[in-house]
Amino acid sequence: MDTFHAIDFDKSVKKQRLIYKTSGFLMFEYIGGGLYGLVWMFCITGPAISAISHISIYYVIFCVVFDCWMIANMILLNAFARVEGIQKNLNRKDMITLLSHTYNLLNLDTSDENMIRDVKLNGAFDGRRVITCLLHDNAVYLNVTTLVTRGDVFSPFSGIYNLWRCRRIVNKLKLRQSVLYKDVTLLP
Repeated sequence: MDTFHAIDFDKSVKKQRLIYKTSGFLMFEYIGGGLYGLVWMFCITGPAISAISHISIYYVIFCVVFDCWMIANMILLNAFARVEGIQKNLNRKDMITLLSHTYNLLNLDTSDENMIRDVKLNGAFDGRRVITCLLHDNAVYLNVTTLVTRGDVFSPFSGIYNLWRCRRIVNKLKLRQSVLYKDVTLLP
C-alpha cells in the first residue's frame, strides 16, 4: 500500500481536522496548492480590480463570490465529517462496506485498527483521491481529499464538495447502524 502521507492520529482527533506528520515535501505541496488557488483567484479578480470603473458590477460580484468560494475550499480541505457510531469494531466493518460501495476500485489499507485509508494516485480528473477514515472510541472521522491531475498536490477547488460527500457517507453509516443494530445490546 502506498504510504501517501503519514497521519498524526492523536492531533487529528484532538483538533478534529486531518493533520499530517510534517515533512518538507508536504509543506511544499501545501504551499504549491495554495499558490495554485491564489493564482486562479488573482486571474479572475485581477481585471476587476485594475479597471473597476470600466466593468460591470456583476463581474465584481462574481469575483467576490469566487474568491470566497476558493477560501472556503482551502479552509475545508482537511475538515472531517464526524459521527458517533455504535462500537469501534462495528463502525470499522460498516465503514469498509460503505466505502467499498461508494467508490469504485478501492484498495483499502485496513492494517491499522484505528484507520482505514485508500490512496488512489492514478486516474484522470476524478480519479486521484485520498480517503482517510479515523476510528476513535465510538466516533468515526471521515475525510476525502482530491488531488490535482498534475502531480500529487492537494486540490484547492474541492474542499466543499468533498466535505459534502463525507457527510453523506457518515449519514449513511448512522442510518445503516440504526437499522442493523437497533435491537442489539452492545457491551462497552
